[in-house]
Amino acid sequence: MKKYIKINVRTKSETVNWRVGRHILDSLCESQGSLLPEQISHNPDKFDAPFLGKKCVEKFWATPVTLSYSGGTFEVAETFAWRRKKSVKSLGYVTHTKRNIKSQIVPGEISFTSDYASKVNFYELFKSWCCILPPQIGMLHLFVEEELKDLGQYDSFRLGSFNASLNPEISGIGWAMYYGPDFCKDIDIKKLEESGFFVENIGDGFIVRVTQNIADVNDNFAIFSERREEMRKLFPQNFFKGEDDE
Repeated sequence: MKKYIKINVRTKSETVNWRVGRHILDSLCESQGSLLPEQISHNPDKFDAPFLGKKCVEKFWATPVTLSYSGGTFEVAETFAWRRKKSVKSLGYVTHTKRNIKSQIVPGEISFTSDYASKVNFYELFKSWCCILPPQIGMLHLFVEEELKDLGQYDSFRLGSFNASLNPEISGIGWAMYYGPDFCKDIDIKKLEESGFFVENIGDGFIVRVTQNIADVNDNFAIFSERREEMRKLFPQNFFKGEDDE
């Protein structure tokens, strides 16, 4: 099983403004172009349009589409997806924040999967997305063989999923997690810092890292896992989905 990077950021903030798309694209242009898209689409499972620069992305960003529901219609913004087939191979997409028929906010999301490359600063990418779209919850993790062999193909943590849109759940601790206002009120940040974990305040929430460098997951997974379990014990009981089953 090949190791890979997974980033997922869920946000209640407005996403359709092209300013958001421009900043996300700018972040992908860093790392000497190693994450620069080669193709774009409205469907992460099907690509047929080449990436030709910011102008072509602007036309794709938040394209309005009308949907039918229970005899009525409403307008939403289409997904924006990008793919890179060369090294570093990656795939990402943005689903836009919207309101449902009950006028409830349905969070938007950035989902990103990439080959792992030590030359790419994935933490800076994750942090930049947390600044662009203040997250409700976010995760950055490097999945390596030792962990993947114990996770099912559709395991929520493996997929970087927070499950239900309106009632997100956290099923595991990634190397770096962003806890927004909905979650950080239940966390003793001072205790995490005193225990040697890495905490960074961004907006109304915190990024919490298990170790200083993401390469630690790859270089010594056993030590990383030990530290992660130590961190887990500092969170309230039942904070993570499925704890009672462990």
